[in-house]
Amino acid sequence: MSQERSVLTILRKTQKINDRLAGLFLFRGEEIKRETLDMFQEVQKTLDCPIRAVVDHKGRIAEIFGLEEELPRTENFASVPFTQKGLFVFSPGKPGKMEHYLFDELQPAWLLMVNGSGEEYTYHLLQQGREQDRLIKKEYQCLSMEEVEGMLLFSTMKETRQEILDIRSREKKDRVIIIGVASSIGESHLEEMASLVETAGGRVIDSFEQHRSIPDPRFYIGRGKVEEIRREAIHQGATLVIFDVELQPAQQRNLQERIGVSVIDRNQLILDIFANNARTREGKIQVELAQLTYLLPRLAGRGIELSRLGGGIGTRGPGETKLEVDRRRIRRRITDLKGELAQVKKQRQLLQKQRELPLLALVGYTNAGKSTLLNSLTDAGVKTADQLFATLDPTIRGCQLPDGRQVLLTDTVGFIKNIPHTLIAAFRATLEGVEQANGLLHVIDVTHPRFEEQMETVQEVLKELGALERPQLKVFNKIDLHPEPEVVENIAQRHEPAVVVSASQRINLEVLMKKAGELLEEEMEVREFMVDYNQGSIIHVLHSRAVVLQEDYCSQGVKMKVRIDKELMKQVENQLSF
Repeated sequence: MSQERSVLTILRKTQKINDRLAGLFLFRGEEIKRETLDMFQEVQKTLDCPIRAVVDHKGRIAEIFGLEEELPRTENFASVPFTQKGLFVFSPGKPGKMEHYLFDELQPAWLLMVNGSGEEYTYHLLQQGREQDRLIKKEYQCLSMEEVEGMLLFSTMKETRQEILDIRSREKKDRVIIIGVASSIGESHLEEMASLVETAGGRVIDSFEQHRSIPDPRFYIGRGKVEEIRREAIHQGATLVIFDVELQPAQQRNLQERIGVSVIDRNQLILDIFANNARTREGKIQVELAQLTYLLPRLAGRGIELSRLGGGIGTRGPGETKLEVDRRRIRRRITDLKGELAQVKKQRQLLQKQRELPLLALVGYTNAGKSTLLNSLTDAGVKTADQLFATLDPTIRGCQLPDGRQVLLTDTVGFIKNIPHTLIAAFRATLEGVEQANGLLHVIDVTHPRFEEQMETVQEVLKELGALERPQLKVFNKIDLHPEPEVVENIAQRHEPAVVVSASQRINLEVLMKKAGELLEEEMEVREFMVDYNQGSIIHVLHSRAVVLQEDYCSQGVKMKVRIDKELMKQVENQLSF
């Protein structure tokens, strides 16, 4: 009962003080009104706590608050990058934790704290400042009235705010804060996340990292870290926050509501890059399928707009223009897309049956140099760029081995750590080249500080695709950029069979193709054939697709000893039987 009376007393006092002080001018222009300060001092003498007030852009007291730890009405502070209002505190002491908290939480243009008597007031100031395109907090203590008035708080407020808005308005990229979460030290991948953001067309303005053994069910990270991110998002004008983990739909919504800007996770970022890089009909089908599969559990019972083209990172994708869809329609669309992919798979299987040459698939972590290597070996003209997922749609080109055999080389989409399962499922049609290959050339960026971890990631994805048992040659790329080439040679020796190359400088490519030929020979058998002189086409096939070990011309025909794969051996035997 006594507590209720205490609360009631405080509320009554607040109302009385509001009635007396609200509407008074604390400033006239840039000058401080001494009579208003005197009135605040008079009222403060009757209280045991500071008096806090909101000051509008004209210098008028708009609201009294904070007789306990009460905050002002939040609508007074809904502005970016900071509100054109100030906070005024009349208190016996200097700014403490509460004043700094109010400044960080509410983002006023300034916070002016006054103490002392009418004969000699002392002023302490917290003020929004600018460092390039971000806000910084400036603190001044023990100022005189003349010094405060000389700082031109209201003019400076408008200039600083406009300068930041002008700078940010000229920037066309998303301003991104990335969040790394690790279960143990050193497990987050913020550098890779930054590369992904750059590939998606954004600019990383800050990053945070937190180590957690158990994710928070509401925010995934701790509430204190969420508040820290929220403040920095305001200070730096962030338009997007991206987490390097997969967020649950509820966590994503909670974070977005608390931080105040769009929040997406790693999966959505990768899907966005894929959507931007898909060029062929097949690639677009697969991206749309992956996006809808990801989106379905995040609808929360509401309709969404599938086509959000041009809206920034996390908003790109195919779909139906300005069409509000519900869960049932999305499921129907997913079914249709799976049907289209099934047709693509049938067409690929028909092409594979017609394929006569051995197939070597270039696999590896994204940005390892697979497309550059394909171009160097075949002049394929595939797009290359120093970014992640530059190549999305596969390319197949013919190539000749040093012994004269003809083979096919295929480029594949790059792998990445924690690749979304929805992507692997959707891109099975594209990745069938890996599953059907006679051998794999695992391209590795040996200059990357985590290349061994990237190698493990590739092996994990190959295992998921059922292609881990395929003959594999490790290709350590970018030796021209490594400061110690002899170290790379030692690394290659530890991972035999392996070869060291530079795809861009065409170093050791002949050695690579020789070892690629030896790789294919692992699944070959030695056989002898007697070929009639009238069957010159068979002789040509054996020279181009098998390894001719011995060739003798006799009266019955050409006796050939070859190393040959099982599929070609069946074809030759069938033709010789006629």
